[in-house]
Amino acid sequence: MIIKSTGTMLAIGALFLMGMSAVPARADFMGQSVELQYLYPSSSSVYENDGTEIVTPGGVTFTSFEEIQTLVTGSELAVTNVGNGDTSFDSGDGVTFNGIELSEVGLSPDTITGVAIDPSNTVAGFDLTRVTFDGTDVFLNFQGLPLSTTDQMAVDVTFADSSSSSAPEPATILLAGAGLAAAAFGRRLRSRKSAA
Repeated sequence: MIIKSTGTMLAIGALFLMGMSAVPARADFMGQSVELQYLYPSSSSVYENDGTEIVTPGGVTFTSFEEIQTLVTGSELAVTNVGNGDTSFDSGDGVTFNGIELSEVGLSPDTITGVAIDPSNTVAGFDLTRVTFDGTDVFLNFQGLPLSTTDQMAVDVTFADSSSSSAPEPATILLAGAGLAAAAFGRRLRSRKSAA
């Protein structure tokens, strides 16, 4: 089959692009800008800001106090002790929080809808009572927990399903309309030439 009209080619191209733009985006941290802050002695007190990074396929690693590393991948946070010895997180008088906050800080963050303890977690006492979240933030409270150099605290993060919001972008609709208009115009010209 040979396509003879530019308008028909544009219409076919526009329909292809509309189909491609309706593919739902994957909801996770991948490609998102995330910021890690160490919070102490409460969840509203920033003790150390560990920076902002974009999550890549290999993940991104943040370091707190030169010995606590947090690896952020598509949908997991894993905290390990990379220092020379065991660490214990202060739980003294007035301390209500001793841990991290991971925040999505990009222009269009995916909505966090849940967390679960990852099977790779090896720290006794680290459970869901120590994890809180809202739409763009995850808080991990290590208060009173021991962390040896072989231990890992890990959580899996779930996000809102983005497939329900997959709609063609306005530029795609405009391109489809232009292609259909060009096809109609081409058909009209052909019918005038054959009538003459």
